[in-house]
Amino acid sequence: MKTKTISRAVRAQAEELKQIVGEMIGLQNHIRAALPEDLARARTKLGSNDSEPLRSAEYHLQKFNRLAAVFTQYARPLTMGEISDALNVPLSTATRMVDNLVEHGYAERLPDPQDRRVVRVALTANGKALHELFDQFFGERLCEFLSHFTASERQDLMRLLSKSVVVLKKINAPTDNA
Repeated sequence: MKTKTISRAVRAQAEELKQIVGEMIGLQNHIRAALPEDLARARTKLGSNDSEPLRSAEYHLQKFNRLAAVFTQYARPLTMGEISDALNVPLSTATRMVDNLVEHGYAERLPDPQDRRVVRVALTANGKALHELFDQFFGERLCEFLSHFTASERQDLMRLLSKSVVVLKKINAPTDNA
């Protein structure tokens, strides 16, 4: 691995970024405080009378959103292996996540038409509706957030965030030792 010389300016900016990220993480508590209420509202809108305690709502919502995004991306029922690969988690973890969704009526297991040994998973109508509700909620929150920036600042923000994703993928990519 090559060692790069890092300037004092970059080190100072890294420290500043570390503080900013820390502050952003701290702000999650404000978002978390509203989550049980938002989840309860979504359940009411879907007509669900599920009495599961909402204190673990954030954990379940994160799992649901990760899985729902995968189903939306592929737009077809998926095998457990495909879900495991898409989420980059062990098969046992993907199975537990799916079990939870099935238990709450947000996903269902379906037989594979090509191979009886294979089971596929798809979102139910309630699962799709819940994903749409949270996607709409998230979009509204992002619009509210972005409304505090000028058009130029929003363009800069998008450019920098996109570049950040590219750089993070690059520095986290497996390296070939050949």
